[in-house]
Amino acid sequence: MNVDSIFQKANESSKKRTIDEPSATEKSLSKRRMDEPELQDIEDEEEFDEEGGRFFGSGLSEKEKESLQFLDQNEEKEEPVILTPNELKKKVVKLEKVLNQNQELRSKYPESPEKFIESEADLDEEIRSFNLLSEYPSLFPLFIKLGCVTTFLELMTHENADIMITVLDMFLELTNEDIDEDALSSLYEALIQTGFLQVLSNGIKRLDEKNEADRHGVYAILSLLENLISIDNEVCSTVAQKTDMLQWLLQRISVSETYITANLQYSVEILAIFLSHSQDARKKVCELNGIDLLLRRISPYRLHDPSQGLEEETMENVFDCLSSLTQETYGKDSFLKEEGIELCILNMKYKGKSRNSSYKVIDYLLFGPLSMPYCQHFVQAGGLKYIFSAFMKSESSETVSHLLAIFCSLFRSLPADTIERMRFFRKFSENNNEKTKRIVSIYRKLHVDLEKINKQRDLDQTPETEEKSTRWFLVQIDHGLFSFQSVVVILSWLCVEDNDMLEVIRSLFKDANFPLNDLKENLLAYHESLEDPSAQNEESDDMYRIEEKPMVTALLEAFPED
Repeated sequence: MNVDSIFQKANESSKKRTIDEPSATEKSLSKRRMDEPELQDIEDEEEFDEEGGRFFGSGLSEKEKESLQFLDQNEEKEEPVILTPNELKKKVVKLEKVLNQNQELRSKYPESPEKFIESEADLDEEIRSFNLLSEYPSLFPLFIKLGCVTTFLELMTHENADIMITVLDMFLELTNEDIDEDALSSLYEALIQTGFLQVLSNGIKRLDEKNEADRHGVYAILSLLENLISIDNEVCSTVAQKTDMLQWLLQRISVSETYITANLQYSVEILAIFLSHSQDARKKVCELNGIDLLLRRISPYRLHDPSQGLEEETMENVFDCLSSLTQETYGKDSFLKEEGIELCILNMKYKGKSRNSSYKVIDYLLFGPLSMPYCQHFVQAGGLKYIFSAFMKSESSETVSHLLAIFCSLFRSLPADTIERMRFFRKFSENNNEKTKRIVSIYRKLHVDLEKINKQRDLDQTPETEEKSTRWFLVQIDHGLFSFQSVVVILSWLCVEDNDMLEVIRSLFKDANFPLNDLKENLLAYHESLEDPSAQNEESDDMYRIEEKPMVTALLEAFPED
């Protein structure tokens, strides 16, 4: 069975990233305009020393240096600004005034940027002053009531993209994970209701990453999306249904780069988050031929490893995207059509960094009630050799867990009396039953570990609550519960399907001081933990386990007596 799908959401990192290019929008707003030929003589380009100070090599006198030092000291002595409701109202009025002035000058002198550039700088400064609001979440309701959300969304469509980027930075401050949860929720609702997601989608299309400030803007939008998802992951479905953001992400991911940039890596990561949370997003990406694009992105790693850092992270995120997409039947079909199985087998053959991620994708692909064609194709393409070789050599508990889940899927879905099933079953008896011996060895270890956990739980005298039950269940998972269940199912299949293998397993259990009936008891416990197929909703996350209980029921009925 699939080990990751149930807790995929819980495993996602909650760590917030920081903007890696913070200085981009700190530059003068006029820089974008100054690059135009007719404005080159307005302002000389500033020089910076190695420490980032201004006036490097400008020959400041001692008196001038003392004056600058005096100003710096005075700035340090300034009283911190305290934002009150009245101060916030004044700021809103001032912002409206500066905005109106800027729009008036822009309308009056559309061909003369030097006439309105100063008002644009004033507007930028006023927008930045609202960053202070992040320290006063109690004022968020007033901020919303005053119509500020609508005003700032209008500013994100400003003709000067630098203004939009400044607004993005402000919203990043206001949606930071450190903000009070209730304040975040109220702001989130206001943003969603006023079409913030559509504005973000349109805004990211305006930006040209050849420009440094625009690169920062793209990164800021991706960061904002991550912030919004952390507030409510339902935003993933809204983005898929009502914006073109997924199209933009796929287009951005398809860009070939000599060295992986932060924006490319982040784009893949955000797409992986969308796909892990939203069936709508998975469907949309499949419709946009996203699986073919993602397979092309990882194709080079069948021959060489990614470099450490951003490239390796990007590769792992692409595999995460594929793992999510292959949970869906239409995703499985597309993966098969685009020769994804063959590419994963090439990765396994290469034995590089992409190998373990390929096991994970194959695990997701082969799992489910309608996986017979994918399982057959995997065997026909020569995948057995590589998964069994890895199973005998791997020390990674995560990799072994995926391999065990693959074995379960093959037992479940390969049709009886077919060449594919016979080839698969023979693997367990090769080389003096070495694979079966390893599986029994894993059974012994996990059995002991989980028994210790059960004893610890028995000693827990706290009242029985849902929270307590969940806590101990997670502890069991950390100690290999899912892998143990897979091992139980695999050994049960071997016992039921072949008498010679039954005797081998009986002997191995005897050597380990386990009665064979112990295996049946654990199979029964697994059976009781499964939900009834009739009680499952097609929309539930467990829809792919719908045939699991009937299968385990059949195994229990056919299980031999000890």
